[in-house]
Amino acid sequence: MNQSFRSDSKRLNDPLGVQRAPFMPLNIFRLRVSALVQNFSEEISSTAPHPVQCKQLKFRSMTSRWGTCSSKGVITINTKLKNLPQQVIEFVVFHECLHLMHLNHGINFRKRLTKKFPNKKELEHSLKLFGLSEL
Repeated sequence: MNQSFRSDSKRLNDPLGVQRAPFMPLNIFRLRVSALVQNFSEEISSTAPHPVQCKQLKFRSMTSRWGTCSSKGVITINTKLKNLPQQVIEFVVFHECLHLMHLNHGINFRKRLTKKFPNKKELEHSLKLFGLSEL
């Protein structure tokens, strides 16, 4: 086996053994994320004092963030996320949907995120290992 093939294979996995997802076409990724945003928005709204709604969902390739949420309710998801495991995608999408209710990373935001994803620290660590460090 040649050396370059082995290094390419290693890049597909993080050091903890979490494998990247198999190739997913961008249109399928967009549909899946749209469904997640809808479901997570409804879930968050069920316990929120007021309903939360994503006004617009955008997709773009970003170099320093996996996702963003503006104060106007616009969520942007990094298209590079499509190559990561499903649980990591769900974590990032839920994180951004949660910003529809909590605009910062305060205690209520962190509690709700940890309630949904008890393995939050491991997921954040995986995101850092996959190359981008900020949500």
